[in-house]
Amino acid sequence: TTNAAGSVTGKVTITSGTESAETAIDKTITKLPTTPADKVETVRAAVQDALKKAVEEALEGTKVTNDNAQDIANQIAEEIIPAAVAKALEETGVSPKDIAIGEVDIKVSPSDADSEGSIDVVIPITSTEDSAQTGNAQIQVPIEKTGGEQDPDMDAEQAENTIKDTLGKLEITNDTTTDDIHGAIQEALGDDAVIGDIEVVEKTEATEENPGSLSLKINVTINGKTIIINIVVPIKKTGSRTGVYVRFTDYDKLDENDQPCYKYTGTAIKPAVEVYHNETLLALGTDYTISYKNNTKVSSAAALTVKGKGNFTGTSNMVNFTIINADIAADTKHPTKMTVVANTKVAPVILNGTKKLTAKDYMLTGEGLDGKGKYTDVTADGVFNTLTVKGIGSYEGSSFDIQVKVIDKSAAKKFTVTIDKDFQPVYDAKAINLTSLFQSADNQNGVIAVTDSADPSKLLREGEDFTTVCISSLTNAGTVQFMLTGMGEYTGTVNKTFKINPLKVSDSSKFAVTFDENKVYEYKASGTTVDNPSVKYLGETDAQTDDCILRQGVDYKVSYSSNKTVSDAKDAELKITFLGNYKGSTAVTKTFKIKAAKLSAQNTEVTVPDKVYAKADKAYKSAPIVSVDGVTIKASNYDVSYRWATASKAANDADYVSDDKVKITIAEGDSYAKVKVTITPKGSYTLAEGAVIEGEYYVRKAEGAADLSKAKITFHDKTGNKLKNLEYNGAAFYTPEGNNPDAQNAPDDENAVYVRVSVKNKLIDPSLYDVIWTNATAKGKATVVIRGKGSAASHGNDIAVGSKNQSISIKAMAFKGRSLKTYMEKAVENLKKILF
Repeated sequence: TTNAAGSVTGKVTITSGTESAETAIDKTITKLPTTPADKVETVRAAVQDALKKAVEEALEGTKVTNDNAQDIANQIAEEIIPAAVAKALEETGVSPKDIAIGEVDIKVSPSDADSEGSIDVVIPITSTEDSAQTGNAQIQVPIEKTGGEQDPDMDAEQAENTIKDTLGKLEITNDTTTDDIHGAIQEALGDDAVIGDIEVVEKTEATEENPGSLSLKINVTINGKTIIINIVVPIKKTGSRTGVYVRFTDYDKLDENDQPCYKYTGTAIKPAVEVYHNETLLALGTDYTISYKNNTKVSSAAALTVKGKGNFTGTSNMVNFTIINADIAADTKHPTKMTVVANTKVAPVILNGTKKLTAKDYMLTGEGLDGKGKYTDVTADGVFNTLTVKGIGSYEGSSFDIQVKVIDKSAAKKFTVTIDKDFQPVYDAKAINLTSLFQSADNQNGVIAVTDSADPSKLLREGEDFTTVCISSLTNAGTVQFMLTGMGEYTGTVNKTFKINPLKVSDSSKFAVTFDENKVYEYKASGTTVDNPSVKYLGETDAQTDDCILRQGVDYKVSYSSNKTVSDAKDAELKITFLGNYKGSTAVTKTFKIKAAKLSAQNTEVTVPDKVYAKADKAYKSAPIVSVDGVTIKASNYDVSYRWATASKAANDADYVSDDKVKITIAEGDSYAKVKVTITPKGSYTLAEGAVIEGEYYVRKAEGAADLSKAKITFHDKTGNKLKNLEYNGAAFYTPEGNNPDAQNAPDDENAVYVRVSVKNKLIDPSLYDVIWTNATAKGKATVVIRGKGSAASHGNDIAVGSKNQSISIKAMAFKGRSLKTYMEKAVENLKKILF
């Protein structure tokens, strides 16, 4: 007010299970100005601040030069100043009648090669109550120099970006020193920069479970200007989780063995879990499903099992969790006051969720209560008996009290609850105030009438005649369940429900579906999707105050069509279908464009099997295997052209003959012909700029050589066991260099597969051939190409020529018989560290 400062007070409580973190809010609201001088100064400061922020926001990323300075000055005058003044007056609470805004003075002073120019803005402010009280809100926008020496500010900005980029790529560990960081930055910036002190402001060590962080303060001098860069970089976790494990995310507590515990509810408990393979989060419904056992009663034998799908198969061993006793006071909805009739059995209605507790869950004790659970004596006016409800069975160890009024049967009254049939609330993201719905003398428009059963004209009062407990959400669409318990002269309990209907928005323009619509998305064989789509309900007004960001999977789902082809005639389509609180709303459809995926030597591998020379002028065409990011693509996605030269001419590219039939004659004295294969992508693929996709193969004479096209190929692990198939594990299978399991440096890796090749029962030396894997990661068929090198072994004169393709199945990973690891993240402890 004009007499005193105001305040905003409150608290934020974050709860997980039985633990919580709490922080207070206490902010002062500046006293409203009263004198003309105070009003002028308050408005001047507010206008200047609002104008400065608005100009910075409008010019973000824009260089102000002599060429655009006048346009920017016009924008400030016509668009920014009116909005800034209006905002300042609204925020200060000063009436526009008390302040006069004078003629705005904007002056543009051009820059030159030696000095910056400026756009100077002055806004005169005068009190209408006292014209002697004036002030000027003013800002200055610099204009860049036109030339001359390199701008040190620009160099500083570039240096800062380079440092951030360098540290983003540097793998930081707990052992990384400031000298390591100094060296990396110096190398990136070169000799033009001088790296000064690097101060570690704060360091959080990484663990096996969580990454750490390193807060740095870095001094850099460039072109004579010293800048200080503050940056926080992540520290890599000290180890990575391997295998298949289950992460529990919603447990109530951990026991002494770090086993997740959930409180008894009387209904089946289905923990929220995430399933990982190594560090990869698997998708529920795509990679696995979950089933439960023994998950209702208090027990340490509650369990879930994971059943694989897609790249996974079989059902895992049970993963245990514990169901512990619930707290009858904290975990139930129950009355705190009630009225009962003398000589009738006391039976308070107690609910855990929607589950009503029974006599096996609690016992009643208290003064005046007889052995049959009845009160024999009525209580005097204003006097209450304390009834203790003590948990037993699954609620053992907890209790609460109810204040009980005991009346004679003749004095007992019943009550009736009626809900207006026209009451059909619609979801609006705000919680319904249940109390405000009850009719009363002061609220004749209430939609819930609680009346005396014998006298329907008598409205009962909450807190005097009855208490209310709500057992479901008063915000979200669905059925609201609430319970009324009689007090005073009224006895009994009544359960009632009403429905909050979803907000059905028929005007799809009320939803903003945003993603980068200017981007042309690159083709993906599995189906192209857009990056990070977001959906916002824009509310019923133009103001942003009733906007609401929606949650995928809760408020809406995303589906795609026409997203598996590249087409100029038809765009791909994204469809938003609404769920939950917005179910029934008109779906929103957006289109996006898909461009051909770019192939380059970095993401594309061409493998072409060799051929064995038989006779002159015969076609020796070999079909290439083209893999993009490790996955073989169809031959319909590319054209192939061939060029060849015999051994004596193969060194000179100009001597290669273009011949797509590859009809080769190898002259006397030459032992082979070399064939170069060029891949020209088409359809859903294209070449990256400057890229050339090539492969090669050989057509070799087989005189005295082992012909690998006739080879027998078998696969083995490091110990020599023969492998009939492989099991998916998320990583690519390969053959280690040298193909020798007995080598000193042979890797101890489950994806290392050794190949044995024999021709006419003779084992071929691994040094005589190459082993190339394609499609070697996902479930399906991996293709292994064995290709002779055409040169003698280092210890003999044997030679291998030709090629053979051999497939081996990659089966789904078997969960059957597998004991899955568990992992719990101690969220509350981490949250407390963040807040406090």
